[in-house]
Amino acid sequence: MPPETPFDSKDFATLTSDLLQSLATATGAPLTDDSEGSVVRTLAEAFARELAICYQQLRKVYQHGFLDTAEGVALDNVVALLGMSRQRAGHLEGLVTFCRPQPAPADIPVPSGTLVSGRGAPVFQTVEDSLLARGEQEVSVRVRSLEAGGQAVKAGALNLMPRPIWGVDTVINHADLLLRQSAETDDELRERARRLLQETILGTPAAIAQAVRALGIAQVKVQEDTRKPGSIEVVLGDHDIDDALLEQARTVVEETRTAGIQVRVLRSQQVVVEIAATLVLHEDFPEQRKEAVREQIRRSLQGYFDSLGSGERVRWSKVSSLLSAPDEVNELRSSADGSVYPRPFVKQGGNWQDVSANHSLRNGDIDIGNHERAALDLRVKPLRVVLEPPLFEVWVDIDLDRTLDAREEQVWLAWLKAQFDTFRAPRTVTWADLVATLPPGSAAAVKAFTLKHAPSGEPKSLHGEGDSDQLGQRERLLVGQIRSTGKVDG
Repeated sequence: MPPETPFDSKDFATLTSDLLQSLATATGAPLTDDSEGSVVRTLAEAFARELAICYQQLRKVYQHGFLDTAEGVALDNVVALLGMSRQRAGHLEGLVTFCRPQPAPADIPVPSGTLVSGRGAPVFQTVEDSLLARGEQEVSVRVRSLEAGGQAVKAGALNLMPRPIWGVDTVINHADLLLRQSAETDDELRERARRLLQETILGTPAAIAQAVRALGIAQVKVQEDTRKPGSIEVVLGDHDIDDALLEQARTVVEETRTAGIQVRVLRSQQVVVEIAATLVLHEDFPEQRKEAVREQIRRSLQGYFDSLGSGERVRWSKVSSLLSAPDEVNELRSSADGSVYPRPFVKQGGNWQDVSANHSLRNGDIDIGNHERAALDLRVKPLRVVLEPPLFEVWVDIDLDRTLDAREEQVWLAWLKAQFDTFRAPRTVTWADLVATLPPGSAAAVKAFTLKHAPSGEPKSLHGEGDSDQLGQRERLLVGQIRSTGKVDG
């Protein structure tokens, strides 16, 4: 709505005050008697009243020229410039519900103008913008038939979306759709006009993306090629785009693009991510509950990967948080083969090749190129999540012949933790095995290792070559105390 008119607009009180002030300061014979009931004030107020009405009428005329502020017949005249007219009474109307089986991982917009139909039923469109909010599974939206007249549409007859909405699985009308008894309102007519204007703006990235999405393609990314001015790329991120649909996309882009702009339309390359992890549970739950944990993780990971567009990086922090999100999970550990971070695979020559060298970053993230899109395709790379009952702790105390300062002790603790995590039970733990876990150059300072097995707390001390202990099933080594027993005299 235009915030201001291009002219000054005064109300009655302001006009009266200004007129009286002008008369009082006029050259020649000023008129200063502005008391109530005086001739001067009466004439000034009469003129100010008529002028104030003119101002209001002029403002109304100005507002009637804009889509946002025109009303009634004036709005009909504005939209007539677009070849539109107000829909009169007699259109079928009602509510349809957009649904998905699981809670939405993020807000899913349902734009005004979304088409809904059914076998043997007329085509309807939504008449308002709506939102399937995050965490919800459905949203109801008002719809109206494109054509006037017709018989009432029975409940359940509308069940198709000619242009599917990403994240929405089904649509249905739970109640009958009946003939409307009143004409289209001003707000509804304005919204329909805005939608028509948006559809007729050609050449912009938004227009190109909208034209491609009208084919039912959910993931569309329009980007300028910085190396070639006047050239843009349209990357289609959906994983099921065949050659016929790709050709249709190229056709609609060619019809939409501005003359002189070169456009390339291409499919994104699928980067399938394999996820393997070991999850330590709080207790040894029944198998049915373990299966529920696996399903919760699978759904959350699938939702995360489905939300990623072309060129969007896979964040290890997000993946790890989803893996450890269930209440039953106590700890996330590396998989049985020692791998921790997800691994990316690309299909080359008919086989899926590990491309970690080119895509995996040091922090565990997977870098995805502009022409690629990450996917969790369990048919190609199944989810390898192992659920284990709680581990039994074996604390390792270390006796040294010298004292470590605070900084050295922090280095030792971090080093030993990383080394102990490589031990896989069951196995024999020897003196030599533990010496090999020490920071470089530290072996001579060690006098003894003491292993304390939980829950019994029974200790076993290792003092030299030939000494060993058994790391039992479900046991793991943890760093205990680092103690100084005093310097040994040479």
